[in-house]
Amino acid sequence: MTSHVLSPGNDFSPSEANIPIMRMPHLEFIYRIVAEMDKEGVTEIAGIDGTSKSRVVLPIQGGKVNGPQIKGIIVDKSGADWAEVINPNKVNTMQKKKKKLIVD
Repeated sequence: MTSHVLSPGNDFSPSEANIPIMRMPHLEFIYRIVAEMDKEGVTEIAGIDGTSKSRVVLPIQGGKVNGPQIKGIIVDKSGADWAEVINPNKVNTMQKKKKKLIVD
């Protein structure tokens, strides 16, 4: 197990007894997904909640999952990435990713 390392953010925090010190997050690589997107089925849903925001649904055609303890495939046409377009000239934020996997 990796020991905890102090966060550089502590330099910007007050030194008070009731404020705990921050630690660097410990991240562990689990797997990588490489998805094949279906360009034919892209759908846009405009005017979300009566605003200028829209959502773009990007269907997943298939793909692969690989990691130290997992290996598998994405079931063809089993999911999609949903992108929320806040400002069409600037920002796309991914909102949801749902897919079905078959693993070894």
